Amino acid sequence: PSPSPSLPSSVDGGAWSSGHLQGTAIDRRGGHMYFSFTDLLVKTDLSGRPIGSVTGFTGHLGDLDFNTADGRVYGSLEYKAAEAFYVAIFDGARITRMNMDARTTDVVSTVHLREVVRDYTADMDGDGVFDGNTGDTPDHRYGCSGIDGIAFGPDLNRRGGGRLTVAYGVYSNTARADNDHQVLLQYDVRDWRR
Repeated sequence: PSPSPSLPSSVDGGAWSSGHLQGTAIDRRGGHMYFSFTDLLVKTDLSGRPIGSVTGFTGHLGDLDFNTADGRVYGSLEYKAAEAFYVAIFDGARITRMNMDARTTDVVSTVHLREVVRDYTADMDGDGVFDGNTGDTPDHRYGCSGIDGIAFGPDLNRRGGGRLTVAYGVYSNTARADNDHQVLLQYDVRDWRR
């Protein structure tokens, strides 16, 4: 393999009308940066020159990380109104031009996170009504407001190998104590290529 290029002290990902910066990821070997801006993914070189972008997200594209094992970019993707949460997986090698549509090109796939949905939609007070996207409720197990952070790292259970760690966003609600913890879910993504 070729050596990784030396890294600049900063990379300007540009200003985009799609919202503020949500996450970044770097492909050191390929010499690329990835930036998420709420409903837009931008790929640049290490000087900040745009190479390509992925548009068409109607949900909230958040934090990013690059998986050196498979060369793909992983991002949090929330559709709170639809009560759905995903990991978006981008094939960076296929992002070759600006404004590639996420729905009609083959640059992105998703994995549905059922456990997050169950915790987000949990009717914790047993009244038979899910109160929706609000922290001012006893609903949402652990105060789960969806997913926030995403990163590759070691297996927290020490089973060996790396894992994708997904962190919950947590609603602030001082009237409850079950939201005083950080919830981290880990996934072995090696079989997610299917």
